[in-house]
Amino acid sequence: MYPVETLLPIPGGRAVPTKPMSVVYDPSSKAGQKIFEEVEEISRSLGVPLLPVEALDGRFRPCAGCFSCWVKTPGVCIYKKDGGPGLVRSLANSNLILVISRIQWGTYETSVKTAVDRMIPILHPYFIRFNGELHHRRRYPQRPKLLVVGFGALTREEEQTFIGYTESHRNNLGWRRSRSTFILKEDSPSDALKAWLSQEVTQ
Repeated sequence: MYPVETLLPIPGGRAVPTKPMSVVYDPSSKAGQKIFEEVEEISRSLGVPLLPVEALDGRFRPCAGCFSCWVKTPGVCIYKKDGGPGLVRSLANSNLILVISRIQWGTYETSVKTAVDRMIPILHPYFIRFNGELHHRRRYPQRPKLLVVGFGALTREEEQTFIGYTESHRNNLGWRRSRSTFILKEDSPSDALKAWLSQEVTQ
């Protein structure tokens, strides 16, 4: 049984969920690690526990596209030794999922994308209409909010491609809220990430 979500009051009369926020990131990236540490500090101030998912290069095996998690072992990936099933469980116990990634060719960096691709066991092989499009039905009733922090884009066009890509990712996985992607730049104000994340967490 999944833990019951409770609300923790914070200044201003708002409340935040006490279920953990899963954070998918690559700690081998200095920039990614720095952003994670900042997120850790922000979440501590909001009273939101974190559940880190370290997407180190080579930790997770790439999705084989075998569809076993859909038709043979429903909800469970055939690759069990690399922690993939634990990744899916962490999502099931989260109210928020935050992906921190360098923007690479308009999408997630390789190590992060490999981990993200292993999320498909939360989907069902049958289809529904979602946001006016045809998508796989969710296997489980809970629907966390997917947040994304992207950094390191080389051009404005690459940033826009990344924003569109992450919006499609939310639609494909049936997650709430579009356009919850934050592009962190070198010249971003020092408190920009905190202001964005605080608003997303408390909405």
